[in-house]
Parts: sequence; structure tokens; C-alpha cells
Amino acid sequence: MNALCMALYQHIIPKEWHADMLFIEETDIDKLPASMKGIEIFIGQPYLVKKSLLDKLPDLTWVQITGAGYDRADVDYLKERNLLLTNTRDVMSISIAEDVFSKMLFFTRRMREFESARKDHRWESFGSNQWMSTIYRDLYGKTIGIVGDGSIAGEIAVRAGAFGMKVLAYGRTDKKNPVFHEFLTGREGLKTLAEHSDVMVIAIPHNPETEGLIDREFFRWVKKDCIFINVARGAIVEEQALIEAIKEKKLYAALDVFEQEPLSEDSELWELDRVYLTSHKSGAGDSWVVFLKELITENLAAYQAGRPLKNQIPL
Repeated sequence: MNALCMALYQHIIPKEWHADMLFIEETDIDKLPASMKGIEIFIGQPYLVKKSLLDKLPDLTWVQITGAGYDRADVDYLKERNLLLTNTRDVMSISIAEDVFSKMLFFTRRMREFESARKDHRWESFGSNQWMSTIYRDLYGKTIGIVGDGSIAGEIAVRAGAFGMKVLAYGRTDKKNPVFHEFLTGREGLKTLAEHSDVMVIAIPHNPETEGLIDREFFRWVKKDCIFINVARGAIVEEQALIEAIKEKKLYAALDVFEQEPLSEDSELWELDRVYLTSHKSGAGDSWVVFLKELITENLAAYQAGRPLKNQIPL
């Protein structure tokens, strides 16, 4: 068993496998020989899985990508070559769920305003009496709508339950997950989700069916002052329609992903007060690396033993 692995991941590959690995930097991919016989496995980022690289690996049988999304991989060519594709679904779910709650609380606990007051050395009471004030929106008793029903949605729902929130989930088929209080499907279900959610989280894979799913009509349905969070993919949301909804003061938005990445310097999103932006890092907590190492180690052992691989993507 020989593998080509991006050097970025060398530290998570157990040392006993290193003798079978060729670790390379991304900048060296174009310098690889035209044909590298004997390489059966590629481990690397989804966007590197292109025909130009795969053609250099005639003996390749398995591609392990280091992300959950595979929309940037050349899936058609993988299918043509009859190659196995596995992803890292689930390894970032806990980290992303925690990130979602940090984004919720950023708005509900008015953190931007307190930070501004700190910089000004100003004791901010929001004009209220210290002994009888209501300045926050508690999550308790609120409804969270999750567009998605996979492991990320499940981890978000578990945490929402701990806060005393009602959880609505949207997907194609009801998997009867007990952490969801109600499951909705179809366009009418999406409308119901939008109309009843105080917090809306987009956590659904990007594919032809979901591209542009969150459109101008959707933003007409949402409740006023809803907190809208996207930790999925930018292409799922019509960004201009979202910007218009924010400017109309219809909602708050916490965004980790965008139609164009990096986000253009002249994007209106940088300047909108009701927006909190992060740079596609919602899953970058320290737990995901532990889970990534466990998954890749397990799959390497399974491959060597001829057992089925975890997280295989049907092509």
C-alpha cells in the first residue's frame, strides 16, 4: 500500500504508516512526474482532486478527502475511473455546533455593543434601570430552525435542547432523530420553518438541489429580527437577497461562508451593522483534528485489511 498525502496532514498520520507515504506540499503538485505507478491512495483537500492530478496516478484506487464537502472535487472523473471516494463527514460537527452558538450569543447578548463600550471606557446600561432591565434575548423558549438533518444539525439540536429551545429541522426524509422536535420537508416545510424560527441555521450540503435554495422568497417568509446563520456553503444562499433583507432590518446574519471566497473587499457585507463575519472557520476547533486522525487511521487500517471504508461517497 503506497499513498500520496499532502504534507499539511503529516502530523495526523500515525508514524507506522509513514514508510508507505509520500508527503508533498501543494506547491509541488505540478512538479510530480507524469506517471507515478504504485500509488493507490491520495489523501488531501477536495479542491486538489482534479483530472490533472489523478492522471498522474494510474494505480490509484481510493481518494480520502479531508473535508465533508466534495463539490469542488472532480466527481465525474472519479466515477469514470471507478475510484473510491471517502470524506470526513462528522469530524467537524461538534466544533461547528459550538461555533453556531457563539454566533447566536454574539447577537442575543449584545456582545458587539459591550465591546464598543469597553473600548470607549463606557459603562453601558442601555438606558435601563440596573434593578429592572431586560436587554437580552434569551435562547430559552425560542425556536431554532435548522435547514439540514445530518450530524451537524444533530449536534446543534442537542445544544439547543440544553438551552431550552424548540428544534425544527428540514430535510428530504425524516430519519426520526429524537433531538428534532419537528421535522419538515418540501417547499411548504421550508416556509413553515422560516415563519416560526427565531434563529435559522443553514447546515445542509451543497449540491444541484440545494444551490440557491435560500432565495428572495425565503427571506420574505422569515420572522422579523430572526438570527440567520450560514455554516454550510455560500452558494446555497442568494447573497444579494440576503443583503437586501439585512438592509431592510428584517434579520441579523452571522456568516461563515460566501458565494465568493475570500469575500471581496468591496462586498456590502463588511459594512452592515447587523452582520457578523468569520472566514470559513466554523469547524476549526481543536476537537476536529482528533476526530480526523481517528477517521483516517481507521480507514487506512480498513483498506489494508480489505474491509469497507467509513464515509464512502456513492458515485
